Amino acid sequence: MGMQLDAFDRDRARFVEQMREEGAAHVSDVARELRARIEQLCPVDTGRLRDSWNATEGEAPEPVEPGIDTLDGFELGDTAWISTAVPYAGFVEFGTSRMAARRFVAQALLSMGLSPVWTFHE
Repeated sequence: MGMQLDAFDRDRARFVEQMREEGAAHVSDVARELRARIEQLCPVDTGRLRDSWNATEGEAPEPVEPGIDTLDGFELGDTAWISTAVPYAGFVEFGTSRMAARRFVAQALLSMGLSPVWTFHE
């Protein structure tokens, strides 16, 4: 009986670890796909905003060089961030009194069945 429980515990532990790894890989894939959709839907004038998106994990990102992807170390419980350091990104997304909102980030999120959650940093 004791050997059966030991085997069960080992199998359960392997199953849990496999689910963690697969879950983390899935979240990384979703974050990368979201970044790609944002870039695809982003309005382009010079291309600066489109080319500036980053996919990172962990704490809220500081402004970094464009095109950063640090999701390879992603683990369940981490936070995936899709961000840009371009200062006018919010104006393009939400509009101004002189420019209509483009809502390309919201469209990318909704196209994947995700809800927009906005975090702004200065």
